[in-house]
Amino acid sequence: MKSIVNLLGGVKVYSDFDFISDWGPYGAGSHYSFKKGYNKVNGKKALAFCRERHHFENGDYQRGRDHQHMIEAILNKVMSPSVLGDYPALLKESKKMFQTNMSTKKIVSLCKMQLDDMAKWKISYANAAGKGTMGYTYSMPSTRLYVCSPDMNSINKITKKINKFLNERPGDGTTGTDSSGTKPLNDQGTNQ
Repeated sequence: MKSIVNLLGGVKVYSDFDFISDWGPYGAGSHYSFKKGYNKVNGKKALAFCRERHHFENGDYQRGRDHQHMIEAILNKVMSPSVLGDYPALLKESKKMFQTNMSTKKIVSLCKMQLDDMAKWKISYANAAGKGTMGYTYSMPSTRLYVCSPDMNSINKITKKINKFLNERPGDGTTGTDSSGTKPLNDQGTNQ
């Protein structure tokens, strides 16, 4: 993420709160300040923004929301005419910074579509609820760690939202698998 934000010349990310990060320009012990509202960030400051959880009452949940705000900030910057106008160079420079199952041809067609109509995108968030507990994880199988046990009702609601989105065809109001071939999810969050 640091590299992408720096490649874009920084982004403006929304913060729900005023806070001082645990991580700053010189690592732990130095700090960045963020104000409620939009904040201009470079790669290092973006990473500090996304890492922070200790200064929030709802800790990891707010960190997840801040990740969503950062993704939206990156998308908004990429879709601006000044950046998107040179999408071939952007794709070349960023090809090792992300993974996708979308073909280059599809990405190019989306870039051209955006340049043609400059439509505003509606970005929606969905957050799963859960309960904090101690448990074993795949990454640390011999150590009990704080984990969030998901509330399956909230997972099911989000799964329905995702499936609704994946089944919509833009423009004609009908449903079906989207053009990337992505299939709807089942209640466990895996493809059907």
